[in-house]
Amino acid sequence: MGAVLDEIEDRLLPLLAARTTEMPVVPEGARAATLNINSIHGGQVEPLPGDTSLPAPCVADNCRIVLDRRFLVEEALPEVKAEVTRLLDGLTESRPDFRYSLRDLFEVQPSMTARGGRVRRFARHI
Repeated sequence: MGAVLDEIEDRLLPLLAARTTEMPVVPEGARAATLNINSIHGGQVEPLPGDTSLPAPCVADNCRIVLDRRFLVEEALPEVKAEVTRLLDGLTESRPDFRYSLRDLFEVQPSMTARGGRVRRFARHI
């Protein structure tokens, strides 16, 4: 998983930071495409609070990561997914023992109301 995180950090995150939307998103910094690492699971079970036992000397045989890719209305969902797949395929080619599978947990399409729409008019009254 270290190699995956390196690829994300070194290659993917700089590409995403350079992509911005034309949508009037506030604050300005929220206009970029992002990828967040929600969680990493692997190895031993986390010890309970107060546990004083020592960890077993083992090497995890697998690891799972949950990513949250926030994409822009200007990006196409198939290309967003392909970008991650290409990154992982590259690791499969360069690391003989690297294997992966992907699963979508859910998808949310970017959206925006019309600039003069009812939501905008309602916001003035809040």
